[in-house]
Amino acid sequence: TTGLHHVAPDNSIEIETLDPMKVGTWYHVTVTYDGSSRVAGLRLFFDGAPARTRAMTDNLERSIISEPKGDWGGISNIRLGRRGDENLSEVSVDEFYVFPDQLTSLEVATLAKAGVDTPKADPSDRPTSRTATDRRGAPEGITSREALADHWVRRVAKLGEKDRATLRTLRGKENAIITKLPQVMVMRDLPADRARPTFVLARGSYDAPTDRVEADTPSALPPLDRSLPRNRLGLARWLVSKDNPLAARVVVNRYWGMMFGNGLVSTPEDFGAQGTLPTHPELLDHLAVTFRDDGWNLKGLLRQMVLSRTYRQASAATPQARERDPGNTLLARGPSYRLASEQIRDGALAASGLLVPTIGGPSVYPYQPPGLWEELATRNATTYTQGKGDDLYRRSLYTVWKRSTPPPSAISFDASERLLCIIKRQRTSTPLQALVMLNDVQYVEAARVLAERVLTEGGDTEDARITATWRLLTSRAPGATELATTKTLYETQRAAFAKDVKAARALAASGDKPPARGLDAVDVAAWTVVASTIMNTDEAVNKR
Repeated sequence: TTGLHHVAPDNSIEIETLDPMKVGTWYHVTVTYDGSSRVAGLRLFFDGAPARTRAMTDNLERSIISEPKGDWGGISNIRLGRRGDENLSEVSVDEFYVFPDQLTSLEVATLAKAGVDTPKADPSDRPTSRTATDRRGAPEGITSREALADHWVRRVAKLGEKDRATLRTLRGKENAIITKLPQVMVMRDLPADRARPTFVLARGSYDAPTDRVEADTPSALPPLDRSLPRNRLGLARWLVSKDNPLAARVVVNRYWGMMFGNGLVSTPEDFGAQGTLPTHPELLDHLAVTFRDDGWNLKGLLRQMVLSRTYRQASAATPQARERDPGNTLLARGPSYRLASEQIRDGALAASGLLVPTIGGPSVYPYQPPGLWEELATRNATTYTQGKGDDLYRRSLYTVWKRSTPPPSAISFDASERLLCIIKRQRTSTPLQALVMLNDVQYVEAARVLAERVLTEGGDTEDARITATWRLLTSRAPGATELATTKTLYETQRAAFAKDVKAARALAASGDKPPARGLDAVDVAAWTVVASTIMNTDEAVNKR
């Protein structure tokens, strides 16, 4: 086989010979390529004669150019005697040459007959080939009029040379444009004639296959309609068909759990016999049917939940009510639970005005303790390079995540380490969480920028600024006691920072965001402490 790959096997062209090669025999092998990105432009020759081949893959759409390596700029990823992960250890190569242009059939035959000159010291001075215009004449066995005509047109008369040069230029520009486009890896099915058979394995042993099986749904479940293809597309259509209510029920339950803290089925990862029964089965059925009939509209589903009287209830409850229904399974009060790590971080950034609402794009590298990746990394991405500018304030959804080194601030708030697939996170309350919010540079910077925002937009009095801070972080105004306590905190901190201006300036410059101009560092530092304190209140990190 021979092929040219951007990413094998999906973005490649590859051909395979139809005639076997004899073991222990030397062959003169030549591969020519016309630069068309089509399998028709890839040819294979044995001992100067065209080999009978068949196309294996014909889908090359991106560049195959690699970075040069070595002192003489050699190509870095040409593989001989290897296909994918298969190594052919018994293959030997005597000489290897790369030519700057597509060889004609006549040139290939000439090389096979007479060989090539010994390479010179400078690789750029290497000869392309001996041709039929040499004094020795055409090699024996070359009688094809097409081969002679092609060689005469390309090498002697040089017809169409400018057109070919223009075509190469245009292909290069097209390649550059397409190669720069973002690409996402997806799975696809092998062609039917190349699909690998699947067997039941005795006790899971790969070398003990028993019965052959075909793609289908389990017999205990509704059958796959015969009109559907036996692949992932057919399975997806079967999952969302009206004959299968399970998918809609599972989706609705997960989003109910996200909004209310617990799903109508408290085991969202298990709807089977070992899972719990729904607390409100008719409600679950109604939401599932509505969701399905509305075209699986997630925004419509969430709107229906948050506008309901059940969701808009207050979360306060009497001691008697908590004793009778501690988990609020009867939905007699509104939901109350600690927010997820991503929601807490994004909420702090949003309140300060730092959150960047841009949708999509590559992963970003926000603040992280220095040296953490280097300490834990064994291979692949051993160095963490912190981002700059907007990258520090993107939504947590876009934060880069390395399974061996997850963001420590997120893990402190029970984010999954992603070593296993989980549906429902645990919710803990530990002192470490408060320490993260009081000391992590992301939260300190958010508090500092929020302080600047309050000083410029929150009003001219202390009471107005305190009220603005509470509203931004908790969505409500402070009570009389909270207002008085917060004012005392501000006055105490301002007096302390007035005595230590150096500490005030250091706090007023936290993070990479440049400090706002025209503000007193002592005022900024004092209001930063106020903002950080309110950011750590129960209402700021818990849903009420």
